[in-house]
Amino acid sequence: MNRLKRLSGYSLFVIMAVAMMGFVWAEDGPYLAEVNWDKVDVMSGAGKRVYYKVGELKKGDTVTVIGRVYGWYRIKCTDSVYSYVSKAYVDMKGDPKVGVVNSNGTEVKAGMMNGKESDHHRVQLLLNEGDTVRIVGELGSLYKIVPPEEATVFIEPGALRSVSTALQMKKQEEAARQAQQPVAVKQTPVKASNLSLAERVKQATAKKNAEAQAAANTEVKGQVIAATPAGTTPVVKPAETTGLTLSKQTEQVKTNKDEVKYIAGSKGAILDESGISKELETLEKKMQELTKKKLEDQPLDVMIKAYEEMLAKKSVSEIDKEVIKLRLEALKHNKDLLSLLATIEEAEKPVVVEVKKEEVPVIEYDAVGQLLASAVYDGSTLPRMYRLVDPASNRTLAYVKPGQLVDGRATLGRLVGIVGSQSFDQSLKLNVISVEKIDVLEKTAKR
Repeated sequence: MNRLKRLSGYSLFVIMAVAMMGFVWAEDGPYLAEVNWDKVDVMSGAGKRVYYKVGELKKGDTVTVIGRVYGWYRIKCTDSVYSYVSKAYVDMKGDPKVGVVNSNGTEVKAGMMNGKESDHHRVQLLLNEGDTVRIVGELGSLYKIVPPEEATVFIEPGALRSVSTALQMKKQEEAARQAQQPVAVKQTPVKASNLSLAERVKQATAKKNAEAQAAANTEVKGQVIAATPAGTTPVVKPAETTGLTLSKQTEQVKTNKDEVKYIAGSKGAILDESGISKELETLEKKMQELTKKKLEDQPLDVMIKAYEEMLAKKSVSEIDKEVIKLRLEALKHNKDLLSLLATIEEAEKPVVVEVKKEEVPVIEYDAVGQLLASAVYDGSTLPRMYRLVDPASNRTLAYVKPGQLVDGRATLGRLVGIVGSQSFDQSLKLNVISVEKIDVLEKTAKR
């Protein structure tokens, strides 16, 4: 009777194993990707506690992504990764670097980084009789080989970005750097209809400034302070007239009863400022110090307010009024100019496109695999146990005891993620996972 139960159990095991061989990984590749972290571990499987490290990659290294397994990247083996195969299933036929597989179902195992002979146990794929392998070394009863084309390894979520995304970000960074560098542009006549809004504003501003500059030029005590062109510092240059020292060639043009005098200069009649008050003269000295600064650094509002307060005084003389009005006209012109330049700069700012970072799920499971009933530990002669297997190779990762947290009806035959600790049961001689949490990751295994 027990033998009949055992045979029935084995039949169930064979049926479930065949069904499991039809399991398909989540595929979204192949595509090239670039390592986004300073350093990342390459693992034999999709996890860090159950699986082991097979290599390392650094930032900027490129890999070929085959697909995703619940956030983990499944990639082709890199140059630094090796595999192992039993010498018993490989024959040498002349070339010492090429071996020929002599048996169907020969296991190729991922090589643990700096591992011993017994450490390399994660099965990557199965080879058939007649397949060839490239041998690069030996380790006890194993040949160290170049991983076959179909062999894959894993990288944790978030460590990669597609090469197309990386190139796009590099181009944007380069464009941003170029935008900050001044570029010499040859000026050529352009029809107003073909100009952008900012260019039309610039053109109109330049024309307006040219017209206003002659009127805004003010000769003060032998110097001319010219209206400032856009983007430059106000320039103070010697006047072309002899200032306040009147020569025989200087003609007095106008004298009114308020003693406001105008004299003839090379550019027409100008105001004679020799009669300004001591108070205004003191203010002028302060303002001349401020005008030595760059236009954008001058406190124009403060300067305008100081002149306006003096102009509002009842005791101000007519000559002081005329001088103050000229100063206010020049200061307000420069203020309007700065405001217009700020508007143009804002319109010309490059549009920054933010590239959204890829959001990937964070895996918190200590083991991921398909949960199957055990034909050996079936509850008849031995305790009932479930097997957690690698869907790709059908290799048993660990055993799981049934219990309140593990509902066989809801989890058997399905891909699950388990949070818990793994230990070696001395009485059963098995690796057993103490389950703290178990989640069904797929409704049914694909067939």
